[in-house]
Amino acid sequence: MAQPTLLEHGLYPDMPAQSYHGCRDNLTQSKLRDILDCPLGAYRKHWSQTPVPDVNTVARTEGSVLHLLALEPDKAPDDILIVPDVKRNTKAGKEAWLAWCKETVPASASAPYATKADFPCEMGGWYLLDEPTHARLENVAGALHADPAYRSLYADREAVELSFAWVFDSFPCRGRADLLTKDGIVVDLKTSANPLGFERAIFNWKLPIQAAFYIDGLRANEVDAQGFIWVVCERSWPHPLIGAFECTPDMIEWGRRWYQHALCVYSDCIEADAWPGLSGLIDGGVLVPNIRQVELPRWATDPSGERWAI
Repeated sequence: MAQPTLLEHGLYPDMPAQSYHGCRDNLTQSKLRDILDCPLGAYRKHWSQTPVPDVNTVARTEGSVLHLLALEPDKAPDDILIVPDVKRNTKAGKEAWLAWCKETVPASASAPYATKADFPCEMGGWYLLDEPTHARLENVAGALHADPAYRSLYADREAVELSFAWVFDSFPCRGRADLLTKDGIVVDLKTSANPLGFERAIFNWKLPIQAAFYIDGLRANEVDAQGFIWVVCERSWPHPLIGAFECTPDMIEWGRRWYQHALCVYSDCIEADAWPGLSGLIDGGVLVPNIRQVELPRWATDPSGERWAI
């Protein structure tokens, strides 16, 4: 049976992550943030006939595995495989590796990157890790469950990895809550090289769009969503920093204004059949040039070191 590309309105508590991400016809909070950055870039990445390849990265695989270990520890052994310790740059090592792939992960044995991929990586629906990476991620997950903020949120969980879909102004949308508490708090797990800088990243990346988008989507499904918290975990070990950051009502409303503005931009692009890049904009349904003047910053100085002023 073919994988559906549109997720219909409703709650999907047991949907696998791969099935959820395969529903490409729904709008997501990340697509809306891409539209705000550059409509043309978003179009090429998500909707063109030759979209940007969805390349799996080491960081993304680590994040996925950490989600399994932190949110669904009972399911983790079913999705994670520890790769054999062989030297794949030797003939014997390559043969041993391909034999292991063929026996253990048949769908990956013929992949062109099977002998070249760095670990961790994803092949054939499995997460493949070397032993040191697996041990490090298990330790980080253990630190998460020992953290008082995350422990209290996880103990109050109503659902984990909850997929949902709804329609807003005729646009099909979808979201996936890492954790939903009985009190209606949406919890999103993120990893970072340094959680101390996350407060700045919240604004720079317009992350409140995610908070407002998810809250509104859950409410559209008659879930009484009340708030949003990011739990940010450092990827290093042995002493990972963990921070919990709550999105205030004012910040949620800020994110709501931005995601609704992104939907307007998306609608204008669809109607005009044009996707402006950095040097264009849609005016009156037509793509026109957008040449921006570049001003000196306030702190610019002249050759003598004095503040520049005309």
